[in-house]
Amino acid sequence: MASADRYLNLGVVQMRLGNFTGATTFLCQALSFDPEHAVAHANLALCLVRTRRIHAAAYEAQRALELAPQESFTHSIAGIVALERQQYRKAEEHLNEARRLDPTEVPIYRCLALLYRQTHRDDLIVPTLLEGLKHEPQDVSSLAAVGSRHLELGEVGLAAQYAETALKIEPDSGEAHTLMGGVALRRGNIEAAREHALLALRQDPGSIDALHLMCRIKTRSNPLLGLWWRWNTWMERFGVKMTLLVLVGSWAVYRVAHQLLIDNGLAGFATALFLFWIAFCIYTWIGHGMFQRTLAKELEPVTVKPDF
Repeated sequence: MASADRYLNLGVVQMRLGNFTGATTFLCQALSFDPEHAVAHANLALCLVRTRRIHAAAYEAQRALELAPQESFTHSIAGIVALERQQYRKAEEHLNEARRLDPTEVPIYRCLALLYRQTHRDDLIVPTLLEGLKHEPQDVSSLAAVGSRHLELGEVGLAAQYAETALKIEPDSGEAHTLMGGVALRRGNIEAAREHALLALRQDPGSIDALHLMCRIKTRSNPLLGLWWRWNTWMERFGVKMTLLVLVGSWAVYRVAHQLLIDNGLAGFATALFLFWIAFCIYTWIGHGMFQRTLAKELEPVTVKPDF
């Protein structure tokens, strides 16, 4: 048991450092000593979620629940896994049970707020986060989450207040810097937004929110790449099958329009349409590489903050 706890602690340390792959190794070692260690199963499920191994995470979360059905932590992890699998009703049941078992656990409220966001119950997002903050008023992640919601609603002043409060509590918070960067971008201060984005990425180079902020900054400063980013973001909403249908449909519309122009004696317009279509195809083809190279150059100053 002592060896299992030792490896569990090592795994938790790696999780806090953002090294979920390394944490997975330690947690598996913990379970090799004690296969019925519920906390190890639950933490392993969380690591697997972060490394996008959702099916395996579901198994580990279920095992943790079987071993400790009355623990808030196992229910919260089960809720997180269900949320990742878009099993919203199941996720809500587990998260509400986790809150009932331990109403002071602030991360549960953030998960519930995310659930409400994904299920379009926007009116519940801020109240849920504020309920969590009642139990821990200085929780930086929750402060940043509330500020981010205000920013989405266009309430830039309120968002800035939450960002400033979070940064006073934890000056190195990546979430707070990402929020403040978003505020700066809304206010048109691109350079300040870039500085905050880089500070956030130094804390967590894999932060999706910070990388998305950096992408928005690049699109604001480079209209050509910005056009590609907006097109790519719009297309990603459809999924693979729908994207294919949109592309085939676009090609069909082009062909019909081109033929109609020729049939009506508008050869010059037909040629212009052809050139536009070719330029569009080339642009969408090379745009990804251009954007990646530009973003990589922008991220060259980023160095990961040492943890020891």
